[in-house]
Parts: sequence; structure tokens; C-alpha cells
Amino acid sequence: MPDIAVYSLSGIYDGEGFYREHLSGGRAVFRDLTGLSGVNGYCSEGSLEQLSALIQNDHDTRIHFIDNGNYHYLSFLWMKTLMDNKHDGYGLIYLDNHDDTQEPAFGGLLSCGSWVRKAREDLNGLHNIKWIGPGNYSQQHDQLFGVPDSIGLHKCPVFISVDKDILSEDEVRTNWDQGTMTLPELLDILNRIINDPHISVCGIDVCGGPDRSAPDSDLIKDDEVNREILSFLDRKYLPLTRGRIAPVGTDAPGPA
Repeated sequence: MPDIAVYSLSGIYDGEGFYREHLSGGRAVFRDLTGLSGVNGYCSEGSLEQLSALIQNDHDTRIHFIDNGNYHYLSFLWMKTLMDNKHDGYGLIYLDNHDDTQEPAFGGLLSCGSWVRKAREDLNGLHNIKWIGPGNYSQQHDQLFGVPDSIGLHKCPVFISVDKDILSEDEVRTNWDQGTMTLPELLDILNRIINDPHISVCGIDVCGGPDRSAPDSDLIKDDEVNREILSFLDRKYLPLTRGRIAPVGTDAPGPA
């Protein structure tokens, strides 16, 4: 059963190799979605139906790479699929240089800038949202981990979403304005969440990166950063899913 889903909507992953070794072993699925229209930044109703059906089919995967930041709204669809199968209450922690809580535009179409607002309003099972954004990351560490149970995310499945625009341009270049976080800081935050004995991480997605037309040097660096993140998650997160996370569609509890 695949653990990893790679969704290519802009074509950015065509020249990247971070996921390829996992394809041959059946541990990853690659979805070429470059033929879909109405998906760049905003998602048309027709494409939304197609993407929702595809994500439902891939719902057993735990790590999702979902192209550059223009497609961050896919996080909403992943969470919706998980919550449709289990309604015991979820939390969301997302790392992003933007809060993605804009008012929807263009007839209320789901977009990369409004997906968190959409999740907060539409997903009844989502009971707590924590944003790690630009600013003092040490202070945000303390807010998340300083006092047990104070964050309201303990003893519930937690979805983690990472937009690489939180990172400094020295680490990787994306097609959105960026923060100042280093890759080691990002991995440290993920490590602390994943290893919290009171939190059961039910899924992780990663987006952010350059446009497909960016210089080769930017695409190469994006591949390197994706490879480091996937390697980290493969070592630190996936082994825990075998014992700590209840299968989707069951009522088995998370960790006590």
C-alpha cells in the first residue's frame, strides 16, 4: 500500500527525482494532473470534483506532495476526506508564510488563499487550528509545546500542512514571498509535533516551490529540499503510523 502521494499539477515535479525511488517499490503514487484546467490558484467546480474523487481513492497515503503554493487548497480536500471517514475531532497545524484565511473570491471558488477559512467554516470535525507563520519561531514553539494540553490538540488526530514559502530564500525559492525559517528549524518543529506522545498525526502535506518556468538552479534546489523533507518524514513519521494512527474509517482511539 502506498504511503506517499505526489500530485503534479504545474509540471514542477517532472524534472525532480526526490520521489522516484519510492515509485518502483510501490511506496508512492504519482498523479500527473497537468491536463486539468481551472486549478491554478483557484479550483473550478469540475476540477474540484475530479480532485476530490482522486484524493478519496488515495486516502490511505500519509504524506502528500501537492506542487507549488498555488495548489495549497488541496490540503482542504485531504482533510475533508479524512474527516468524512472519522468524525471524532481533528486539529490542524500549518506552517506557512501566509495565513490563507482570505475571503473567497470569484464566486466563492476554493483557492490557495482561502482554504484555511473554508476548512474552519465547513469541516465540523476540525476543532482547533494552529498557524506557525512569520515571526518569532521560538515563541511559537513555546505556544505549541510549552504547557501540556494548553493547545487543544492533544488526544486527537492532527493534520500537518507545510508550505515551503515559510523558508528563507537561502533554503529554496518559491513563487510567493517568503519567510526566514531555516530548513533545520522546520524539521525541528515537525520532529517535536510528530514525537509528542499525546498527538497522533493523521497526515502531512507539503507544497511550495518555484514556477515550472523558473531557472534550473531553483528547480534543482527545490528537489533537494523536497528530498530532505521526505527522507526525514520517511524516517521519523511513517514508522509511527503503523502503531499510533487509527486506520481511516475506524473509531479506534489515538494515543492516550
